Amino acid sequence: MDFAEALRKAECWLDEIEGVEGVAQGKAGEDDCITVFVSREEAVQKIPSTFHGFQVVVEQSGSFHAET
Repeated sequence: MDFAEALRKAECWLDEIEGVEGVAQGKAGEDDCITVFVSREEAVQKIPSTFHGFQVVVEQSGSFHAET
């Protein structure tokens, strides 16, 4: 599975976890990683350290809101 496909699958799955605010492509050193932004500490425990062979990096954030 390539990174783009893994990221799409991660977005669909991780968006269902309460406290996950967003999922994005990131970098861990030289490698692509899946970055997950969370607003709740409880969400961190539900997120794996890898997903389809790619590292998952969790970052604490506030809630995301669309600007109008």
